[in-house]
Amino acid sequence: MGGFLNHILGYARNEDRIRAVYLGGSRTDPSVAPDPFQDYDVVFVVDDPTVFISDQSWIDNIGKPAMVQEPDKPEYGWGQEEDGKLGYAWLMILDSGIRIDLGIQAITICLDRFMEDDLHRVLLDKDGLLPTDHISSGATFWHKPPTENEYLACCNEFWWCLNNVAKANARGQYPMAVSSLESPVRDMLMEMLGWYTGMRHDWRVSIGKQGKFLGDLLSAEDFAQVCATYPHADRDDIWRAIHAITILFRQIAVAVGDAQGFTYPAQWDESVSAWLAAMERGELPGEMQLP
Repeated sequence: MGGFLNHILGYARNEDRIRAVYLGGSRTDPSVAPDPFQDYDVVFVVDDPTVFISDQSWIDNIGKPAMVQEPDKPEYGWGQEEDGKLGYAWLMILDSGIRIDLGIQAITICLDRFMEDDLHRVLLDKDGLLPTDHISSGATFWHKPPTENEYLACCNEFWWCLNNVAKANARGQYPMAVSSLESPVRDMLMEMLGWYTGMRHDWRVSIGKQGKFLGDLLSAEDFAQVCATYPHADRDDIWRAIHAITILFRQIAVAVGDAQGFTYPAQWDESVSAWLAAMERGELPGEMQLP
């Protein structure tokens, strides 16, 4: 256990109001290689969260915050826990540069929250509140094989939403074109990449948030194809990225469909690809001849 976690536990052991401590996130995932940029996702299980909220001077025992976000702060309009009675969180960059998401949680809900996923590890438990046999594996987040409806819905959303990218690009609305490419078009690419990567790793992996682990899971060639789908806010480069993302999606969607016994919807692909090509040539709606 690292020095910073030992520092946290030293405080928690001596603070009677803290009854248990557990760690979450990537630091508990055995499939993630440790690096110095990982956050510390730490939860204190306490009798009464409100006393920690009303007087926050105790935070200095963890470290001096340089920047804080409070996602449960009611004044910000995004509070999630009822008046802090169940819990609260501080997302912090400390003056040492360490990133920590520090939560407090009422005893009454700690077991349910702990069991919500398997990326949790007990660091301290003064009262036996949490299971001692919990194994952290990351399996909660592994990709599962798609149903045929999920597969077709992903293909449909991908090909349909490309029209918004092309129209914005034709109008010179480059911020909108790039944004439309990112969501939902890229969202669908990432969903298909999750299935593609999952099936190649026996459905025992996750590509991570926004595909952050793709560089470790794909071949160098496939990963280069993914990276090529990110454009600058420039007409020609957006068209280049559209070509790259459609080629990649087609390639992996056909592979996923073949592996799962689904028929790839080639008609959607052919029709939209022809429409995109006409748009790139400068043809106007009403002048095109699509298959």
